[in-house]
Amino acid sequence: DEGAQFLAEALVNNTVLRLLVLGGNHIETKGAQYLADSLRNKMKLTTLDLRDNKIGDQGALYVADALRDNMVLRVLNLSSNKISTTTANHLYECFQNKNKLGQFDLTGNEECDAVAMNASFQIRNSKSVHKLKLNQNRITNIGAAYIGDMLKENKVLKELHLDSNSITGQGAKHLADALSKTKTLTTLKLRGNEIGPSGTKYLIDAQQNRTVSPC
Repeated sequence: DEGAQFLAEALVNNTVLRLLVLGGNHIETKGAQYLADSLRNKMKLTTLDLRDNKIGDQGALYVADALRDNMVLRVLNLSSNKISTTTANHLYECFQNKNKLGQFDLTGNEECDAVAMNASFQIRNSKSVHKLKLNQNRITNIGAAYIGDMLKENKVLKELHLDSNSITGQGAKHLADALSKTKTLTTLKLRGNEIGPSGTKYLIDAQQNRTVSPC
């Protein structure tokens, strides 16, 4: 966190910062607070990548609060930061009115179906998020059903990553049903799940006459 503090101090007077990538730097809650304070008035920041740190719930809230008035943020990566479902939901709420936010990554925060449920409710009517990553979040068929319902209504999302969750054939059926009703989604990733032959067939049938390719 001391390194994050030094960097934050150096950024205080920087008015042109657009991209900040600090993945894998062992930044914890305090470090996130230092960075958040320095980013509070950085209205030109378009990409913030804090993947693989340890900022936790409070650190994520510091970041969200600092970027609340940033209307040009395009990419936010908070994957693998020990963020809970409750905080993830708060993040969705904070950023749902951001006109430019297109990529949101919460991979590897080891949540559960609640994170899928929250994402489905908050992203459902988003007019900007075109890429959503929820890999490694222990999402089951229940979460897949919520996501499927969201896909039927969302008109913007193009990429959905659900790798390494706990989705089986029944969950794939929920997603396949949604795919048959939407023409927007072009990429669906389900590596590391257990969809089996039946789930694969559901998805193949759904993609007929479409451009979606299950990966």
